Amino acid sequence: MKSIRLILISVIIALFCSNNAFSQLKVDSDGSLSINSYKGNWGRSNSTKVHYQYSCAYHLSNTYYSTSSNSSGDVFYVRGDGQVWTRLGFLTASDTIFKTNIEDIRFPLEKIKNLHGVTYNRKYTVVSPVDDDKQIHGSAHTKQFEETKLEPREYGLLAQEVEKIIPEVVIEMHDSTKAISYPSIIPILIEAIKEQQQQIETLQNIVDIHKKEIEECKKCCLQNNNPDLKSTKINDSDNNTIKDSENILHQNSPNPFHENCKINYYLAESTKNAVINIYDMNGKQLKSIKLYQLGNGYITINGNEFNPGVYLYILIVDGQRVDSKQMILTN
Repeated sequence: MKSIRLILISVIIALFCSNNAFSQLKVDSDGSLSINSYKGNWGRSNSTKVHYQYSCAYHLSNTYYSTSSNSSGDVFYVRGDGQVWTRLGFLTASDTIFKTNIEDIRFPLEKIKNLHGVTYNRKYTVVSPVDDDKQIHGSAHTKQFEETKLEPREYGLLAQEVEKIIPEVVIEMHDSTKAISYPSIIPILIEAIKEQQQQIETLQNIVDIHKKEIEECKKCCLQNNNPDLKSTKINDSDNNTIKDSENILHQNSPNPFHENCKINYYLAESTKNAVINIYDMNGKQLKSIKLYQLGNGYITINGNEFNPGVYLYILIVDGQRVDSKQMILTN
């Protein structure tokens, strides 16, 4: 009986292969199956047709993972409605050896801000036989009718809208419909979050500096109202309160400016590291200038390095935010 089965299998394989000299189906003695196909783009080298929504279109089991609750050891499952389940999820090859022309993502936050998330129901059509009491227009020749049904509500994006913003993540399928590579959006989200966090930190810098300025104003008011309090040293040039151990950031001059301007500063003798960072009003850092001169010093800002607009510059000494100012660049 076993030999007869093997002969029948061989005959079936031979008949299958004879239909196309370039197609091969091979069944090994250990149960493995291999298919060699020369189908073109979107051609079906291996096709399974099912007729029910949740029936299994493809099923892979592994006895290595069998448990008392799952005797089949399912590791991969494709339902008839197109939903795919895997035991450990999908992996995408992402090693640097596979990649070239690597560049930073430009304007990630702007891209994410322009995306439009929606909620929707997927629709599908079911073709069913028509009973005698459901004959359309009384036609005796009508054998079936189409009914539109809806899938459960879900969240996502619309491919046609995404294509206008990030065309690289939209793929046109063989039937001219459009699909979205959602994993490709993840790196853009990561960079957008980082850019947004930089904006938050910049705004927090401003808040902290304003708090410090308010506290200084309170101290000055107390000193003016109480002459017994110890007075502080005053810088006659710009009326800023200065102590020998303090670090000072002055307003750029001229302001507004067109070609270039100068930013004066004062660094205490104990300073180890100091920089002036320049930001746009979205919180994006545009430039970082390291300061080497202790005591009174200055830097020059060239107007041709930036577009006309309003910018924020912050003095950071030994990792601590000292002060911030705004400068205006005109056309």
